[in-house]
Amino acid sequence: MIKFEATQPRLDGPRAAVYEFAKKYRLSDTEAERLFLKLGASATQEEMLAEAKLPAPEFKKSTDKSK
Repeated sequence: MIKFEATQPRLDGPRAAVYEFAKKYRLSDTEAERLFLKLGASATQEEMLAEAKLPAPEFKKSTDKSK
């Protein structure tokens, strides 16, 4: 039987940007790889936010309850 061992993809170039994005927004490596494969190397941060279904940084809700 052949053993398959998953290897970490090379983290240079555009793939590194996707993994850095995933780290910033606390996404898993699996989700980062899915974003990279679906959106490609030329994806913008807005496209990645939309695909990951995360709120855009400019439109975060205020958590201040005193207002």
